[in-house]
Amino acid sequence: MKFFKEHKTLSWSISGVVLIIAAIVYVNVSTYQDKRNIFDEIYYVEKNMHPKPNTVLNGIEGISTHSYVDSKELFSDSAHESYEKKYIPKDYSHVGLSFYLKNPETLVISFEKQLTDNVTIRVGNKYLVEKKSLQHYVMFSVNGKYIEDTKQIADLRKQYNITDQMLEQYNKEILNDFFLRDWCKVYDSKYTPNNWGEVKVEKGWE
Repeated sequence: MKFFKEHKTLSWSISGVVLIIAAIVYVNVSTYQDKRNIFDEIYYVEKNMHPKPNTVLNGIEGISTHSYVDSKELFSDSAHESYEKKYIPKDYSHVGLSFYLKNPETLVISFEKQLTDNVTIRVGNKYLVEKKSLQHYVMFSVNGKYIEDTKQIADLRKQYNITDQMLEQYNKEILNDFFLRDWCKVYDSKYTPNNWGEVKVEKGWE
């Protein structure tokens, strides 16, 4: 009888050790897989806190994040945050983030620049979590209506002389030098505004 008690105790001890080791391995692997670049960091911080307010983004001056606890189905798998206009660099009218927490898991960082009283250009960076890829896109708003048609966008770019080089410069000013710089101030990031980690940046502006 004594042998069986000792055997049972030993079995439980071994099982406990195995579970602890498995937990440690899981945490280490998931941490590496989840945060291979700066956009992973931003995305997973939101995912882990949702639907409660994102306390990390709250640390950025000009951003007051929302609580989605009482939003029911409307924001059960998404979140949208933005800077107050007075904190945004001159000549820009909006800087915001959108998180989509179900497949395809996506982070969108976008901003708007006023070209005329009635025309605004929107520049976006769409990060696909599973693919670890960043896509650029550009849209226009004319008299409050967003233009998504490819030909119309090409015509407006030509009309306002918006080159790829200009879009790259806009993106650097807001994505790198403004938002990612703010992110690195409030989060102990492994990356920098100009060293994003393992991310495939797809060339071109759609």
